[in-house]
Order: sequence, then structure tokens, then C-alpha cells
Amino acid sequence: MVAMVHGFEKRFRAEDAKILADALKIVVIEVLIRKG
Repeated sequence: MVAMVHGFEKRFRAEDAKILADALKIVVIEVLIRKG
């Protein structure tokens, strides 16, 4: 499990930073839609 986390961190910074940013945008949009 720990080894997977270390490997994940190396990949995360490059590839998943974009995915995370997109996910955050989607969450923000959903929150705005629910409030509006």
C-alpha cells in the first residue's frame, strides 16, 4: 500500500493535477447550479 502511494505521488503531480483541476471545476459548477 505504501509503495503504491509513493508511486502515485510521482504520477499525481504531472498527470492528475489536470484531472484534479477539472474535477474541482465540475464540483464548483454543480454547487453553483444547486444554489442557483
